[in-house]
Amino acid sequence: MDESGIGRGLCFLEDHLRKTFIMESAARAAGYSLYHFCRLFSLAAGLPPGEYVRKRRLSEAARKLAETDEPVGRIAREYTFQSHEAFTRSFKALFGVSPERYRRRTEPARLMKPFLLMEDFRISDPDRLARPPELVALDETRIAGLRFLCDLTSPRLASDIRDHWERSAPRIRAAAGGVYPARRYGIGWPAEGRIEEPVLEYLAGMEWTEAPPPAGFRTFRIPAGPYLRAIHRGAPALERETFLYLYGAYLPASNLDVRDAFDFDVYAERFHADSPDDPDSEVEIYIPVKRREDPLRA
Repeated sequence: MDESGIGRGLCFLEDHLRKTFIMESAARAAGYSLYHFCRLFSLAAGLPPGEYVRKRRLSEAARKLAETDEPVGRIAREYTFQSHEAFTRSFKALFGVSPERYRRRTEPARLMKPFLLMEDFRISDPDRLARPPELVALDETRIAGLRFLCDLTSPRLASDIRDHWERSAPRIRAAAGGVYPARRYGIGWPAEGRIEEPVLEYLAGMEWTEAPPPAGFRTFRIPAGPYLRAIHRGAPALERETFLYLYGAYLPASNLDVRDAFDFDVYAERFHADSPDDPDSEVEIYIPVKRREDPLRA
């Protein structure tokens, strides 16, 4: 298992399949806020950490059903299910049969094995970066724009965001006086009440200094402070690879930790709005960071 923050969080989840815990504990083990951990885990594994734990617990329980004669209720309690009935409902929803029937089957179901993070080469591949990342200091920036809900695990994530920008462009252009702003901002934060799910509110907007914003627009303040600035080159659909590299390889090897704020994208003059899949199109990525504390001084 790798020693990145995502890897430490994954180790925590695997070590707690037979224990009850709150997801904030896994996030602390990873060194991230709950938001960052749930988001990055979802991007890396393709499903949110809560769903990962549920499927791994059921898979380990299924393996034990097939290999031992232990009572179903005891196995259910071992993997933290509160009752035989709750375990049976979850088991049947995943595998299509009850635990008792599964035990009698001659052909076992396909079990979910532990996710091997470093088998995904994208976590250590910097090839999508146009140049080395740099540390920059930003002033507070107020942005205004239009938002929608997006699912981080959806295979249509990139195209959903693109469709949202296309829908939003005429209103953003009109709000800017008929000229499309030279710098456009894309930022996401946890949907209200759904922080452990891979669902974000995504805002497509521009810098806004006037008040109030146009009807239907939402405002968001990007806090001042240090940010890691990286330039992703290539199609936006491939930006996931750059995020995984920055969070999973670059930051753990640096002297920087992630601050409790939200990363965001900037689409500026080198972003090819008319042909975003152009391999030379560039997107600026900003990640809120802070200097890592020396453990000997902490």
